[in-house]
Amino acid sequence: SRAPSKFSSIFTGTQDKCAACDKTVYPLEK
Repeated sequence: SRAPSKFSSIFTGTQDKCAACDKTVYPLEK
């Protein structure tokens, strides 16, 4: 119960950061 909970939190945090990074990197690189 602790492993999945922490994994879910990290996954969500990483996806959120990735999306923001991609949005900022895509337009900047293009």
